[in-house]
Amino acid sequence: SHEEDDFPSYSPSEDKIIFQRYSGCGYHIMTISTDGSNLTTLTDCPFTQPVISPIGDNIVYIMSNTKIMKMNLNSLTVTTISPNNNVVYKAYHPSFNSKGTKLVYIYRINNVVKLHTVNIDGTDDKSITNNTNTDWRFLYPTFQPQP
Repeated sequence: SHEEDDFPSYSPSEDKIIFQRYSGCGYHIMTISTDGSNLTTLTDCPFTQPVISPIGDNIVYIMSNTKIMKMNLNSLTVTTISPNNNVVYKAYHPSFNSKGTKLVYIYRINNVVKLHTVNIDGTDDKSITNNTNTDWRFLYPTFQPQP
């Protein structure tokens, strides 16, 4: 079977790496110790683009390109961050702010691509740009660190 690993990121303590692995049905979210031990599967398919919080207590990832999900790494509890409405759209490339309280992500509906921000609890999901016909595949938004 073909496997492919993508979207790696270090935990804040730098003892663990979170990443997505393609195999069989699609992508799984995985963790591994930096010495190559303790490979753990956190999700079944289809989940992509995992990002670990700056504190290291949560990860966020995309489910089926349509929802941003949050997993608490201590309890393994999963909650939906966005959307909190019935609009069908695509979500891509979530990124935490430095405090781990807010995300920025790509929001795409039809051919309209926008940057959105949302609180980590799913509240205050809002558009901060209004672009059209942008190639979203090359947009990787991040927060500027506070000085």
